[in-house]
Amino acid sequence: MAITTTSGGAADTWALPADVPVPLPVVAAGRLRESTKLTGLDAERPRFEVVDQVTTLPRLGGRGALADLEYAERAALGSTRLSGAQVWLSPDAPADVTARLAERGLVVSADQTTARARAMLDRRAPALAIWFHLLAAGFAVLLALGGLALMAAVDRRRRTEDMRALRHQGMPLRVVGRAGLWTYLPVVTAALVTGAVAAGVAWWLAGDYLPFFVDDAIVLELPSWPSPSAVLWPAVLAAVGFATAAVGVAAALRWSVGASRVRD
Repeated sequence: MAITTTSGGAADTWALPADVPVPLPVVAAGRLRESTKLTGLDAERPRFEVVDQVTTLPRLGGRGALADLEYAERAALGSTRLSGAQVWLSPDAPADVTARLAERGLVVSADQTTARARAMLDRRAPALAIWFHLLAAGFAVLLALGGLALMAAVDRRRRTEDMRALRHQGMPLRVVGRAGLWTYLPVVTAALVTGAVAAGVAWWLAGDYLPFFVDDAIVLELPSWPSPSAVLWPAVLAAVGFATAAVGVAAALRWSVGASRVRD
């Protein structure tokens, strides 16, 4: 339609029914500032209102906005520049969904699944390098167990002589094992607590700097701390190993004192 401006000239404009909400409701990943400029399908910048927050969005990662496509099309005043359109599916989508889309005239040029993307990321260098951290932690536990065994071996001769003298004075053999256990068990407990605190401090200082992706093509908001299961199982295995070593050292001390008693 044509309208007359205040200067007396005529200008062409569009008059559209108000069938879309204004401002445009969007779902945002991350915090969008009021100064954020979102571009519509016609390259214009509509007013928007954040109605919900999510952690991540497909393709956009941890920063972006999701709007209703029908609203965006109706709000466009000129020709749209929609290219590279995507269909996002939920985990419960049927297996033949691509065939169903093709039957309705939508040509699917490529498809990607979460499992396939995760498998691809698992084969990249950052994911493989994380396993070396676990391998290094395993070697550290073995080194600590070796240190505990060395300490027990050096201390064993003197403690055996002391316990043998107490045995001659009537101390029961079970007390020997209990004394050996409570000598090394506090050392093991202190090592576990100190290691957990040190690991927490190390992650707090350097966790944000660990590379998880080889480039910026995938932008995801990573958790601030590892999942409890990722920390619990290695900690339990280390605790079992240290406790077993402490019990084994105490049992060896008891056997050594008992054997010397028999020879006497």
